Amino acid sequence: MSARWRWLVGGGLVAASLGYLLLPVSDLQDTYYVTVAALSVVAATAGVWIHTPRRLRIWAAFIGGMSCWVAGDAVWTYLSRVLHVDPFPSVADVLYLAGYPLMALGLAFLVRGRQPGRDRAAALDAAIIATGVGVVAAVFVIEPLVTDASQDALGRLVGTAYPIGDVLLVALLARLWTRPGRALRSFWFLLVSLVCFLVSDIAYNVMLIANGGDVTADWVDALLLLGYAFVAMATLDPSVRDLSIPAPDRTEGLTPSRLAVLTVAAMLAPAALLLDGVLGRRLHWQIIGLGSIVLIGLVMTRVSGLLQRVQEQAAALTALARDDGLTGLPNRRTWDFELARACSASHQDGEPLHVALLDLDHFKAFNDAYGHPTGDLLLQAATATWRAALPADAFLARYGGEEFALLFRGLDGAEAHAAVDRLRALTPLRQTFSAGIARWDGTEEPAAVLARADAALYEAKRSGRDRVLVSQGTHRIRPGGSQPTGPHSGT
Repeated sequence: MSARWRWLVGGGLVAASLGYLLLPVSDLQDTYYVTVAALSVVAATAGVWIHTPRRLRIWAAFIGGMSCWVAGDAVWTYLSRVLHVDPFPSVADVLYLAGYPLMALGLAFLVRGRQPGRDRAAALDAAIIATGVGVVAAVFVIEPLVTDASQDALGRLVGTAYPIGDVLLVALLARLWTRPGRALRSFWFLLVSLVCFLVSDIAYNVMLIANGGDVTADWVDALLLLGYAFVAMATLDPSVRDLSIPAPDRTEGLTPSRLAVLTVAAMLAPAALLLDGVLGRRLHWQIIGLGSIVLIGLVMTRVSGLLQRVQEQAAALTALARDDGLTGLPNRRTWDFELARACSASHQDGEPLHVALLDLDHFKAFNDAYGHPTGDLLLQAATATWRAALPADAFLARYGGEEFALLFRGLDGAEAHAAVDRLRALTPLRQTFSAGIARWDGTEEPAAVLARADAALYEAKRSGRDRVLVSQGTHRIRPGGSQPTGPHSGT
């Protein structure tokens, strides 16, 4: 079907729905209503047949529910206009009520298709909205219908089933709203149709109670017809094929609009209590009290989830601030803190403290030859290998780029030198490093001992690389140290 025909059919159904308002109340008006509704169902079925969307059960449920409602309208018209009998309660109500679970199934299938997996926050938000609406519906719609002395038991039972069905649809519609997924044109057509169905149905129930059973507002029926028309427009649009494709997973924030809706929903229960008092009605303390307890429980559960998420994000940010993202080692900021703390501890307990700086040899050339991803793999593999070989109380950090820093507590100079020298032989991908070691003298600033280790490292690199040199004082470097061995000597 071409775009022109799609818009012609859809626009024609919308225009026909609004045209209902121009007709006088008569048998013709009722027939017109049933005809337009039935044509919308036919058009929706044709759209599904043409486009064959994924998860056909979604549309089977929606069209099945609409068909039940249209059939109920046809039976109601026949009973009231032809047989001149009261159509409530009757077979028409059976058909009307059968449409609710079918529409609910369609919404549930759609939510599951577009949002696979569990979304605790979205489910809680939908439950808050549904509970708030449910309290208002119970106080102002369901309870008056249950206690309506003008109806027998069957009439009261059937009458209360309608607002209960509406609350069910509100809950599922809220669940769809909290995580809408991909915003396709067919999705928005369907969403508008569901809103039309709900608003017209809620208005019908309110007017039924307010007018003592005499409901004559044509706009309510016209709004319901618009709901049928927009379902047809949703299936006639080609985007209906992808309507149930799962959307990319994302974290949905608590936006201002969402927070406003949740705030209003949470305030509906106390608002119902206030309105009861203002109107001088009997206070429905049981319904409002129970609803308030449920709402408080849901809100607190939602808040606890937000707090847990904030704590997890804070922990992640702390880890990012302390650790290097590539190697997982402590970063330079953490190193500075740990060096200062180690110097303080060494001053108190008198244990020797050695600082070492390691620098991979010719790392820039390695990156140029093999690429930066391979260079990153070298850094990750080297740090993992070194950590496994170091004493348990040694502290290894990434100082910057291809340079690393080490702390040894409780080791003498020979032991610290041997520990660093062992790491040279373990460096992966046949690479080498140069290193400088300095012992803290017990009085100097942490930056000073680090500077002496850096000077020893510089001397090791200047004298040929692939070696470990030890600083013997403020300005002296021991000339010996380990000499390069193996195939990389002198690189």
